[in-house]
Amino acid sequence: MAGVVPSKNRSTGRKQWTLHDGPRGSLRRLRSQLASDGCPESQVVLAKQLLEEECELEIDKKENARLGVYWLIKASEQGNSEATELLNKCLITGRGITEHNYLDVKSCINMTQDEKIARKAAREMFASLSNGEDFITSEQLQKRMIEIRNESLNHKIIPEEENHHHNELGNGELVNNIDTDSDTSEETDWSTRNDTKNEKLTEDHLVTAAVNYSHGGIFLLLGVPKGTEFGIDMKVWNTDENFRGIKMIPPGLHFIHFSAVNNTGQSAPRSGFFYNFKKSDFVVKLYDKKTEDISTEPISESEITRLKDNLVQLDKFLGPYPYDILEKWNTLTNYLSDQLAVTLSPNSGLVRSELTLMPCSDADRPRASAKTTDEAGPSTSSANSTSTNLKSPKRSRCSDGQSFGEDLLPNLKPVEGTEIRFTKFPENKYPDGSTPAQITKHSLDSTYVLDTMLKRHKSVVDFIGELQFAFVCFLVGHCLDAFEHWKSMVGLLCSCDEALIKYRGLYDMFITVLEPQLQEIPEEFLADIVANNNFVYCKLKTLFSTIQETEVESRLKMKIIRFRDSLSEKYSWNFGHSDEDDEDAPVVVDL
Repeated sequence: MAGVVPSKNRSTGRKQWTLHDGPRGSLRRLRSQLASDGCPESQVVLAKQLLEEECELEIDKKENARLGVYWLIKASEQGNSEATELLNKCLITGRGITEHNYLDVKSCINMTQDEKIARKAAREMFASLSNGEDFITSEQLQKRMIEIRNESLNHKIIPEEENHHHNELGNGELVNNIDTDSDTSEETDWSTRNDTKNEKLTEDHLVTAAVNYSHGGIFLLLGVPKGTEFGIDMKVWNTDENFRGIKMIPPGLHFIHFSAVNNTGQSAPRSGFFYNFKKSDFVVKLYDKKTEDISTEPISESEITRLKDNLVQLDKFLGPYPYDILEKWNTLTNYLSDQLAVTLSPNSGLVRSELTLMPCSDADRPRASAKTTDEAGPSTSSANSTSTNLKSPKRSRCSDGQSFGEDLLPNLKPVEGTEIRFTKFPENKYPDGSTPAQITKHSLDSTYVLDTMLKRHKSVVDFIGELQFAFVCFLVGHCLDAFEHWKSMVGLLCSCDEALIKYRGLYDMFITVLEPQLQEIPEEFLADIVANNNFVYCKLKTLFSTIQETEVESRLKMKIIRFRDSLSEKYSWNFGHSDEDDEDAPVVVDL
């Protein structure tokens, strides 16, 4: 501590302290007490005294420097900028820095001022409510927040319409009814108390929430009509008339989506876009009520600055990010990078559940590939399909009917810039110039197609990232074209033999990604309506059969087998070998 000097008695081997007498000694003792009580200004003064104090022995000088850094850390954690500057100087010179305090020093230097203030406020809030206990309750916290809001409302003039709605959250939900006048245990009827939504909160819970708030991004969408469907990631709400946006958005890639709703409650097709939020990001968009879409009108810097300056008033109109779905969202997008999302998204930036079409000539009209779900090879969505697969007798029988049906369709094509830019599959499943035997081989083993697809990606990670992109666009964006592309990629990976040995890392990621995806997708979407077969079941059965017949790396093989067993247990799917599989199995012949 400052205000103290080393004692000459060193019999214990540890540093002993004796206090100065006189007025100076009293001042130092007071300053030491204030520092211990948490006063950041006193902590800085104390630290500077320790760092500047002259010592005869080198060991005392080092001990003083270490204690000085300790008090600087305490002051810096409370947002004292002078303490942070001094810590940075100590780190550069190495003075007072040890193996035990190095990480804390780095953390204080790198931590933003907003986060430090938020942490301090959370600790003070907990201390004021805990009464010395290890926890508080969520109702205590909510009650205190209402009191703070009421106090702030009493200190400013509020328009009548704003005051009328001040008890409503931004997403239209009402806060729990809490009697803020009843404080004593004697006034509470504990036998009738409903605690279904009440839970214990530790100091760490409050600090974490405060950090999330300080780090979290803010997305403002102004002018949204009441009742509009609005969501982020896997959560969706109907907006209240006071809704202005979402706060506390964790850093990372997110999918924001919306749908207009008419007077009868029917929703329009969903639109959405990916956005990579940085720490404390502030994003503002306007909603165009005429087009029921995001406005293309630019927002001036002065307007954004005005909104930032009024963030305290805006806060009650912002819904908090739903952290209960964050872990699941991260699992579904952990291989999807911001750059890849930009590359795959339409040029317009918006992923739409229904394509915007425009008239065109018959020659320009896109046509879907005639393909049955019985084939093991990949297919693509009608929007970007260029695949031409070997025709089987089964396919030939249906191709004429399909062509006849397509001739009756109107001549329309997607508006330029609205299509998702998925990686296109190769036109053929085999290299040019292949012999009949090679064509048959490549028809049974789709490794050539996978090789070609991987060459069109920067890495295998991006290939898996595209699989996740397609799945999210279907699951959250309601885009059926994305679902078809996802099915094509899953079917391709399940139809390879040599690739299982060649791309062990790719298949390890594939199984890791596919398992949580199957937990989210409704089983009815996996069934082929015509053949009444479950698409994923059929493809995975092929993969599991190949695993048993291929010399796959042991760890990957065990992982796939565990995946198979978990699916069998959860869905009662039988992946056992059947005699029917052998009857229709093609045979490779040499010509």
